[in-house]
Amino acid sequence: VRDKAKLTVLHPIGSLRADFLYENKTGAFKNISAKLFSGEGTGEGEIVFSEAPFLEKGGYHLKLQYDRLALHSVMRLFVPEEQAAPFEGKQVKGHWRILGEGPTFTTEGDLELASTDEKPTAGTPAAETVLPPSQVPLQLRLFSLAKGGKLEWAGTEKQIRLHEGTLSFSGGTASFPGHFNPGKGVALEVRVKGDNVHAVAQQLHLPVTGPFQLTGQLSGFLNRPFFSGD
Repeated sequence: VRDKAKLTVLHPIGSLRADFLYENKTGAFKNISAKLFSGEGTGEGEIVFSEAPFLEKGGYHLKLQYDRLALHSVMRLFVPEEQAAPFEGKQVKGHWRILGEGPTFTTEGDLELASTDEKPTAGTPAAETVLPPSQVPLQLRLFSLAKGGKLEWAGTEKQIRLHEGTLSFSGGTASFPGHFNPGKGVALEVRVKGDNVHAVAQQLHLPVTGPFQLTGQLSGFLNRPFFSGD
């Protein structure tokens, strides 16, 4: 059996178009083109259908490239508006590849974070605003300070290794190589240094200024992080 089709998906968050070819229990997606979250994406993919349920034995291979994805728009799908505020004016670009069969897979990719001159939408706190701790978790308030960053990863369904993780902010930098385990969360080696702790102290609601340096280990999940160091 051989069949061809052109796919078009339209949604309030954007659109997706692709050429689809089905032959010998294999579906191939070519010329994937997407406009999502104010950004663009391209790629290709393949799905191998089997007699067993797809989630147990089905094969797949997907390669995607993306550019200028608005993080604020993405995060609004997963968290309340006030918790998405730290992502205002931030975009990402990069690539992602995944190859697997059922629940078993290998994956690798990278992304680059950049801040834009985009003004916050009406009613949304600006990225530089000191956000109330009752509304926004500490780790997200600190992320609002980021001006840029990079992340590279590779791994399997058991563990993802972060080869490079960096963030830059006014007067300072942070690095956090390590790994992520679905059952245990992250285990990162954190190094942060800067010329003035004032911006960070504002988000912590502490009256502190001056140069600073922080090293240690960050572990756990985003909603229950644990840090030890000095």
